[in-house]
Amino acid sequence: MALAVVVFILAWLGFAAVQISSAAQSARNGLDTMESLRGVATGDVFELSDTVGDEEVATRQLSLAAEDFSNAQEQLTSIAVRPLWFIPVIGRQLRSAAALSGAAEQTTSRAAEATNELVDVLNSTTTTGETRLKAVQRTEEVLTEFRD
Repeated sequence: MALAVVVFILAWLGFAAVQISSAAQSARNGLDTMESLRGVATGDVFELSDTVGDEEVATRQLSLAAEDFSNAQEQLTSIAVRPLWFIPVIGRQLRSAAALSGAAEQTTSRAAEATNELVDVLNSTTTTGETRLKAVQRTEEVLTEFRD
């Protein structure tokens, strides 16, 4: 009976370690994707899609990063890892990593949505003063929504 308990605990710890390692890799992948975007982005949001080359590439990369961060958070909050949250030092690190992964996922998801909407504004026809004004107003709305 004692041997079965020890085997169960070791198997659980092994599985939790795999989950944590996988979460770390997912977070690294998300960071690498964001770093590749940062390397080509300028301070001008409207030049991001031109710098990357294809309007959908920036949105796709942001979405991929969001997915990686989401995977990391899911793995760090899984039922196999949650019991480790109660260990004083390790638990604090795991909770922090889960919170940071969740925040990164939300931010990159919102950035992908905003980028997609800004690309739509850029691709819209602005031949008259009224349509240009509407494009500027929509841009302001998108950026305000993203900021909030």
